[in-house]
Amino acid sequence: MKKYILGVLAVTLLFFGGMSVFAQSTSSTITKHVYKGWNLLGNGEDFPRPLMEKAQYIFSYVPILNKYYRIKPELTKEEKEKITSELKQALSGSGIDFNYFDRYVRGSYWFYYPEEGDVIYTVPKMQKELFAMLTGWNFKFITSDMIGQNFNDITGNCNVKKAYAYDALKATEGQNPWQNLIGFYFDKEKGSNVMGHGMIVNVEKNCQFSLKDQVPALPQLPN
Repeated sequence: MKKYILGVLAVTLLFFGGMSVFAQSTSSTITKHVYKGWNLLGNGEDFPRPLMEKAQYIFSYVPILNKYYRIKPELTKEEKEKITSELKQALSGSGIDFNYFDRYVRGSYWFYYPEEGDVIYTVPKMQKELFAMLTGWNFKFITSDMIGQNFNDITGNCNVKKAYAYDALKATEGQNPWQNLIGFYFDKEKGSNVMGHGMIVNVEKNCQFSLKDQVPALPQLPN
């Protein structure tokens, strides 16, 4: 996965303007309607450019630090240096490679749109490196190959304590915007509506999400 790195720390891709490039053959292009206010969206890129263009504010959640950091407007040099220092200190002795920490950050982000409208972007299939989880909250996204699955069948070896998706439309209507995902079925008929949505997942310890093996039905024996 190619990255353009400004600076020497790979993890600061997210704050220095890096970009990941996905193989388009494994991606689905979707049109997502975004609403005025906060929307939780993503596709695993460091900076989903189509989503950024119309957003006024963007924030990312960084596990292990348990903090939000601003992506747009861009941080100052001093703010970037402070984040890097905090992260290096937090990762010291954790056994997590600092140079590969960006995989835990890339997922979904909070986008604030001053007005509603449509954005077009690509959503890849589940990629192992993007669905590695750290203890506590993780910001991930709903992939194309999750559609038709139950949430409980994509959790791999994780013990999930809580999991939610955020419905920006309900938020604009004054309703509870949080959808509990435990036991939730990603309906095939509504798949295009949820694909590319962000989801927040709280796990007991470091673990790996993966799709449950689906064994095709065996052919029936002849009469």
